[in-house]
Amino acid sequence: MRVIINGIPLLKARSGIGTYVYYNFSTMREIESDWNQYFYYGSQLTTKIKNPKSVPGFPKWKQKLPDEKKYFSYRYLSDAVFGLRTRFKKFNLYHETDHVPMPFQGPTVLTVHDLSFVHYPETHPKARLWYLDKFFYPRLNWVSHFITVSVAIQKEIMEYLSIPQSKITVTPLGVSNQFRPYSGGDLNCFLGKYGLISQSFFLYVGAIEPRKNLSLLLRAYAALPSSLRKKNPLVLVGGSGWLMEELDEQIQKLQIDSTILKLGYVPTGDLPALYSGAVALIYPSLYEGFGLPPLEAMACGTPVITSNATALQEVAGNVAIQVDPYDVEGLTEAIHLVISSPEIRESMKRKGLERAKCFSWRKTAAQTLNVYQKVIS
Repeated sequence: MRVIINGIPLLKARSGIGTYVYYNFSTMREIESDWNQYFYYGSQLTTKIKNPKSVPGFPKWKQKLPDEKKYFSYRYLSDAVFGLRTRFKKFNLYHETDHVPMPFQGPTVLTVHDLSFVHYPETHPKARLWYLDKFFYPRLNWVSHFITVSVAIQKEIMEYLSIPQSKITVTPLGVSNQFRPYSGGDLNCFLGKYGLISQSFFLYVGAIEPRKNLSLLLRAYAALPSSLRKKNPLVLVGGSGWLMEELDEQIQKLQIDSTILKLGYVPTGDLPALYSGAVALIYPSLYEGFGLPPLEAMACGTPVITSNATALQEVAGNVAIQVDPYDVEGLTEAIHLVISSPEIRESMKRKGLERAKCFSWRKTAAQTLNVYQKVIS
């Protein structure tokens, strides 16, 4: 059996979707199966799965805010090239990994990671919303079966897209074994690269964009005593999205610029040490299809403070401290509680490590293979 997979998310610096593509399909190859993988990279169709750490960035026009014309051109060019590269190949199945399927004469599996553009359209550029309206919704009837990464999103697909539950399979994401507690010399070596000291900073990991609710995080952090902030800076890790200028203005307005450290995108190999060295990961997102950073943090033994929104409850269970994503005071209190109690941090560390064991990429890959078999049969 031959499956063609959209590998374009692997051409960017690794994001949530890129992580899903890389680890899900890398692990799938370790499981004995009859499926041969072919990755579509736009200009290339190959059996090689690329590691996002080692590939060049995405086209510059995609890193800026493309307008409708560029989205339109990109979509039709992608469809045309995909059609040319697959028309005379004998593929049994096509797996679209990033929301919008391309034309394919055969069974199509689509992974829908979230519906944030439905619930929080204000957190997306207008051109992106236009693109999804023109190309996502009209192509849903091309899909043989849907995959999503949480029960919360499965319910939303049923409600907002009118897809029956029988056509949707939930495959929760996993966590790589590189995410483990670091200590001693290894930890200090990694943290030294960024001028950080273990257990003396708070951490946020994720895209720097409105949906991640960083405005609330900054206000909650600013409400902490200045002495506590001086001892424990807030470290922001992640590639800059849109509206970054507004975030910088807020930092200046709150007068916390001296205790905010923006690291931008960091190599994936450095993340376990950053997680391990943090007092806590703070992740108050408004909406998530899954939420990999809280899971990665728990696997590293790091306390997690997150919101009680959508799928984050499925990931964190009763291990993390969960707050209302609109409650500034509640988030400030949660941060203060964690920093002031070594006993609470130790308990959260222990429970988090156990919770993380419930998730694995091997489970994700096996469940995906089951979907393939179901669709083909």
